[in-house]
Amino acid sequence: MLKINKITLLLVFLAFSLCSAKFAQYGKLSVSGGKILDKNSNEIILRGMSLYWYQGPFCNGQPGNGCGQPGNTFYTSANISSLATNWNVNVIRAAIGNVQQEPAVALTMAKNMMDWANTAGIYVIIDNHSHIAHRSAHATAANNFFRDVSAYVKSKGYTHVLYEIYNEPVYDNDTWNAHNSPSSAPKTTWAQIKSYSQNIINTIRDNDPDGLIIVGTPGYSSDISTPRGDPLTGTYAKNVLYALHFYAGESGHGVYRFALEGAYCNNFPVFVTEWGTSPASGSGAISTSNSNTWISLLEAAKVSHVNWSLSNTSETSAALTGTSVTGGLTASGDYIKNVISKLNSGTSITSICTPGKSTECLSQPKIDCSGPSVAVPTGKIGFNSNGSFANFAGKTGADSSGSGAFVGLINTSSGFTANYTIVGIEKPGSYSIMFNYASTAAGTISWQGNGISSGIVQISSSGSLQQFQYSEPKAIQINVVPEVPLNLTIQMPSANSFIGRWIYAYEEEDPVSLRYAASKNLLWSYNAAARTFTFETGDGSLTIYNLRGESKAAFAVNRSISLNALPSGTYIAVYRQGSEIQRKTIYLK
Repeated sequence: MLKINKITLLLVFLAFSLCSAKFAQYGKLSVSGGKILDKNSNEIILRGMSLYWYQGPFCNGQPGNGCGQPGNTFYTSANISSLATNWNVNVIRAAIGNVQQEPAVALTMAKNMMDWANTAGIYVIIDNHSHIAHRSAHATAANNFFRDVSAYVKSKGYTHVLYEIYNEPVYDNDTWNAHNSPSSAPKTTWAQIKSYSQNIINTIRDNDPDGLIIVGTPGYSSDISTPRGDPLTGTYAKNVLYALHFYAGESGHGVYRFALEGAYCNNFPVFVTEWGTSPASGSGAISTSNSNTWISLLEAAKVSHVNWSLSNTSETSAALTGTSVTGGLTASGDYIKNVISKLNSGTSITSICTPGKSTECLSQPKIDCSGPSVAVPTGKIGFNSNGSFANFAGKTGADSSGSGAFVGLINTSSGFTANYTIVGIEKPGSYSIMFNYASTAAGTISWQGNGISSGIVQISSSGSLQQFQYSEPKAIQINVVPEVPLNLTIQMPSANSFIGRWIYAYEEEDPVSLRYAASKNLLWSYNAAARTFTFETGDGSLTIYNLRGESKAAFAVNRSISLNALPSGTYIAVYRQGSEIQRKTIYLK
């Protein structure tokens, strides 16, 4: 019995020593040249997991309560230790919500996570998991939270704590759930985020002058190009990185890689504090091939990354099937545990493959910094990326005129052509294409290209070259990935009568990942001019989603439903009657 106890104690000691070596090896971190450096000024990459939202979304006076599933179950010392020993992570992210509604609870868990990570020998990101952190009372609460967190760091002498001060800025309003905000709601700007960040950085620096701070970026922390053009400077820039979030299963997120390459080439420090193998909704099929593409690029750019999420929620991005970190894994969990554990153990990157797929492996891409460093390169159209038409310079046949919002592609002849390339396409399939333009006459835009189906759309006069409008969305079949040529012909009565501002190519599949049954013919029609749906029967429900999969309106079906309250744009209308579900893509002028 005594012999067994000695062996047990030895194994425990060895396990603890291995854990402690994780941040003992790197020590106190810093940021320089766009990279994270260890105590010896060597470039390093942190790789780990994000826990699910602690205390969950808060509404109706209670956490959760139909607004989301809190991830509290996994916030334990044992789980943090298991992540270090069984998954070989060197960083974890504590996604702590409700710092305003329950500040004491939030602070207690932040302290616990810092202590548990210290015991496990790994770094920890204390994340203010908010969409509205910059707003008045929320900003005050965030300031108090990081004041107390950094004071605890100072009192304990910790050097393993990173501060993520704003998870995902979205809308400039006081509704925690950005998905419930109308598409017309004002978006949170980089100027607002920057001002908020400066205040929080000052507060942290009073207690922790050197700790790494991660700043959120516009649009769900997906836009790192805007802050790269107007970064924090002076003392505010010390040991600061900028958050990038992406989902490998999301059509359109591939264009973020151009921005990441631009950041790398300009020594702009980025930390991917949240990424998923699934679509952004957390549901739908995971994409291990796209995940490999992303991870390979992150490793080449020496960008640290944390996967969402260590949970057993119904989301396909969840890593676990049960409540044990050492227990059952989902397909996503199996994939990410394999990648993290092998990368952190020094396994050759090209020998790390998707479990069960020996030919689907990580690679070593070369990042070309010789060309222009922009979010979407000249001549390219970012799939699902608004504003990409503004990159008009240098395209075959392209010309431009005007300034600001009125810069675009000009038809310098009545039969005008221009050649583009759509980039960031994650998979072949049926998509839609739409144009934003201004014109003084009616005409057509047609397209063709190798790997896509040809098509044509009628355009009408917008009244002037300063008045922009949208074309009707048209179906387009894309058979080639990740990029495909798009050759446009713009037919107008005369030259200089058309300006194309941007092209929007987006996924035709329903963004909320619903499966549609067609066994029953649900009779319903849409009158675009009147903005009205008409139904044969007066039962069922109608939900209107935008292209991000966010619900914008919901109705109990009667014979006629008006959509006049919604702003202009493209939507997915989903009609449910019993077990039957159908949908239509509509455009509101």
